[in-house]
Amino acid sequence: MSHPVESHDISIGHDSAETTVRIDGEDPTFADTAEYSLQERRAFFTEDANSSCYRVFVGDESKLADIEASFDDSIASLRMKLDDLYAFRAKVDDLAKAFGKPGKSGTFTLKSKFGKARSAVSKAMPSTRKYVKKRSLAFLNWMSQGFDVSGSFEEGRCPFCGQVIPDNTKTELLELKKIPINDLKPLFSTTSIMSDLKINEPDYGDDNQVEAFVDEIKKLYAARESVNQIIEYCTLAHNESSLVEVPRGINVDSVVFAYIDGLEDLVEDVNSRVTTLTSIIGSMSAEFKRITKSNSTELNRQLEEFGIPYEFTVDHADRNNRTASYVLKHVGCASEEDMREVLSYGEKNLVSLLLFLHSDDATLTLIDDPASSYDDFRRTQIYRCIMKEVGETALVVSHDQAFVRRAVRDSRNSRLGQVLFMQVGASKPEIMRIDENSFVSLDDEVVSHIRSSSSYYQRMINLRLYCDIHRGSLADAIWKYASAIIHRTPRSEMLKLLDYEGITEQEVLALMSDVIDCKMDPVPEVLPPVPVENLTDFELLIAARELLRLDKKEGILSREKAQELDMLNDMVHMNDCALFCLNPYRYGAWPRPLSKVVEGIRNTQAI
Repeated sequence: MSHPVESHDISIGHDSAETTVRIDGEDPTFADTAEYSLQERRAFFTEDANSSCYRVFVGDESKLADIEASFDDSIASLRMKLDDLYAFRAKVDDLAKAFGKPGKSGTFTLKSKFGKARSAVSKAMPSTRKYVKKRSLAFLNWMSQGFDVSGSFEEGRCPFCGQVIPDNTKTELLELKKIPINDLKPLFSTTSIMSDLKINEPDYGDDNQVEAFVDEIKKLYAARESVNQIIEYCTLAHNESSLVEVPRGINVDSVVFAYIDGLEDLVEDVNSRVTTLTSIIGSMSAEFKRITKSNSTELNRQLEEFGIPYEFTVDHADRNNRTASYVLKHVGCASEEDMREVLSYGEKNLVSLLLFLHSDDATLTLIDDPASSYDDFRRTQIYRCIMKEVGETALVVSHDQAFVRRAVRDSRNSRLGQVLFMQVGASKPEIMRIDENSFVSLDDEVVSHIRSSSSYYQRMINLRLYCDIHRGSLADAIWKYASAIIHRTPRSEMLKLLDYEGITEQEVLALMSDVIDCKMDPVPEVLPPVPVENLTDFELLIAARELLRLDKKEGILSREKAQELDMLNDMVHMNDCALFCLNPYRYGAWPRPLSKVVEGIRNTQAI
């Protein structure tokens, strides 16, 4: 039900074509099924944040999502300007990368990129500055390299073509030679950026123009911070924003408005609603804290009911990745130490089952054997927890009869579906309904079958079981007498056996009659054949056990039969401990090999 059929799901000798699962006549939807498995238990005990713990400690976020949606709508228009804001910030970043940033005094130092470029240009002659402005950086680099190619320039000839250089050109080149070309790089790399940002390049020899130009750059740098604030607002309505306080309005530098159309009106609108936004974000934060606190409180209450002296505390909840982690602290201890590793195996199972049930929102939930090995009190708590927390539909499998009895007693609960018993037959399982009449006092049930048996042999089978249950308080002669009949001991030999024990058959019959309050007849001279079909599977196994015990006594028991005898002994002795149990005459609560024993007897029609 929880995953497609795999090789390990199929018994030896069978194939996947024989393995079919249907839910309401349809193939299972694996995505809608949650299975309480070893993998789930490990997920809840890892220290790393994970989605399973997020579902537990955050859970239903529908109300929180509604609040977030209203906040998101309030700044949706502003978010439409994100591309423009990112583009503006990128251009300013490029400008800052090229020019550097002003120092603490608010001006560019001589050692800054901008300071070196300005110094290089301002020291040149006006004619040289015009020459530099007309050329590209690559051309100027090429010209600069020409001075060092050979001594031709000093001789008045071009080092590349050998022609004579005119005096006026030589004068310009000498001025160019004085300029550190690499320092000019920022001026050439920012031409298109300054054009986009609507900044006019100054005359670097004019201090007033340079000062005004620097002021413009500093305004752009300051405007970048305003852009960051707007971008922050644009992301507030997403995920972890519920834990962030809304800034008190957006103080946007007016410079930004000149570059992004319509932004000024949007910012004014947001600022006019700051109080509303702050209230919304406060509600989001409060709702998130309420969810986690509420879930933790409920979990801790259930831990207390389980008798586990620990409590959950949310360690971290990441709404971006939808993961969370927790700490399990000792109740009443100031230490923040996580106690998960010191839990017993049973406590770990209880804690992980509790977390699984709280995280489960699947259509179908599968839980395997949740209550075995626990005391009676905790079985009850586990059952109640499953009934309270499980989702739409659950399939719970249990080997524990006490746990199943709780479900049967709760059969009037409208949430409870069917309580079924799966009997593992020799060839295929059989499904049987369990109700309030399915559980019996084994002692009373055995006596009832002794009285209602249709044959003398069948009566002795049940009497033999009664002797096993009460062997500490019954005379040995009774169970020896019953065993001898099951072994089909001839009457003459049986009387010799009783004589050896110092008791007569009539005395044994009288003892048996007193015990079961039913008249017992002497064993017939010849026992008639036993109609196997008149016996229950349970009675067949009791008879088979006696015959195997006889074979063992005579030393003719094979290894396989010895294993069968061990299982039959366990079956009887465990029923001896079950004062109130699932009726073994109706339900085959034994392992598959014993079902094969029953099948073999019925096939041969002989005991």
